[in-house]
Amino acid sequence: MKVSAIVSTYNSQKYIAGCLEDLLSQSIAGEIEIIVVNSGSKQNESEIVRGYQRRFSNILLIETKRETIYSSWNRGIKVASGEYVSNANTDDRHDSKFFELLTQELDKDRTKILCYADFETLIEQEGKRAVKEAGRSRGEYSRSRLLKTCFIGPQPVWRKAVHDEFGYFNEKFVVAGDYEFWLRISQKYDFCYLKEVLGQYLFRKDSLERKDGRKLCIKETEVIQNKYRQVMGRYANSCR
Repeated sequence: MKVSAIVSTYNSQKYIAGCLEDLLSQSIAGEIEIIVVNSGSKQNESEIVRGYQRRFSNILLIETKRETIYSSWNRGIKVASGEYVSNANTDDRHDSKFFELLTQELDKDRTKILCYADFETLIEQEGKRAVKEAGRSRGEYSRSRLLKTCFIGPQPVWRKAVHDEFGYFNEKFVVAGDYEFWLRISQKYDFCYLKEVLGQYLFRKDSLERKDGRKLCIKETEVIQNKYRQVMGRYANSCR
């Protein structure tokens, strides 16, 4: 497989079918493995996924007890067969050529470990999606800039092989574990940026990041940035 898309779901029944349709509509859908990790949901995502499994052989369903999103991602990554990995949030959507274009960028430059693109932010109103922020540029990559803010966005694609070298997402984090992992791998590798709006992020007040995790996100981000300021400081001193 070219890409393994990891879908972690918890009480996302209203979004899961749209998520699967989105991934199955990709221009390279035949090269995409969809790994759904049901993290103890109280809703019927698994039943919906099984319905798709009867029609599509590239969908894997894993059911677990309630766990953090990073535990779910790690669980999916460990069984993934794709050369590349991406997290596919149940309520986010992709341009039909999203995975084709981002993997092409990584294929062209083997020194890059991760690729990200621009996306538009939508807000859900009465069951409909309306544009909140149309395609704000994520900006070119630099390690020093990443230390200041996590601009990568919600839909990166990265090489699965990086986990053999750097391990997996740190499961002690609840909302900022992806930021920690991007900083971790950025100590050795560079990322690439595709300046094109290729995704949609749904802004939801009831999401973990917004509802319960805003203060926690700030706290975890501060811990992570302090750690990597020290790491980068040691690296800079060793290069003198």
